[in-house]
Amino acid sequence: MHSRSESGVRGCGSAHITESQITERIHMAAKRPKTTQDTRAGGATPEITPTAPENSPAAPESSPTAARSGKSEGKTTRESATTAKNAPAKRGRSGGARAAKQGDDKEADLRKELRGFAESHTHGWSHDEWTGLLGSLQERGFDTSEPDRLGLELEKERLALKLEKVTGLGPARVRSLTEQFGTLWSLRHADVEQISSAGGIPRAVAERVTEALR
Repeated sequence: MHSRSESGVRGCGSAHITESQITERIHMAAKRPKTTQDTRAGGATPEITPTAPENSPAAPESSPTAARSGKSEGKTTRESATTAKNAPAKRGRSGGARAAKQGDDKEADLRKELRGFAESHTHGWSHDEWTGLLGSLQERGFDTSEPDRLGLELEKERLALKLEKVTGLGPARVRSLTEQFGTLWSLRHADVEQISSAGGIPRAVAERVTEALR
């Protein structure tokens, strides 16, 4: 007659295992998670696909901020290149504007010098006085390479000084008569009709001009 332990061993298989080992296997099987297939048909446990841990680093994504930053840098680079390209042209234009302004200022200063000389020589000037004026202008940095032009401008200043004393002649009419006749001698030899027509002034004012220049 066999012992209880031996019958238990034969009931579980041909291998020689103890009851404690059998109990341990039963507990292990109970702890194993069961699926519907295991419960109903006693099938094998399905394989579980491993998943990435929650804290695992994700694949880097394209950042909209980074994209905008790249576009901004590209735009800044293009703008810098355009600015550098246009800088010489801007400097040329600004330099030309400064040169033009300096030329206008110099011309205005020259007119002041000529007017001052005409005011101090209301009855005319000699050749020596004229050459002395040219030398003085040259020393102060004025261009005296065209003395004939300077002489004509001086005559206009002298004529304007006479016309500004005539009643009824404003700055515009004085400027018009000065440009039309140029010198005191020319206007003195013009008649009333010529003065009225050239200056666009009434006959009565033209008559006052002729009287003032006698």
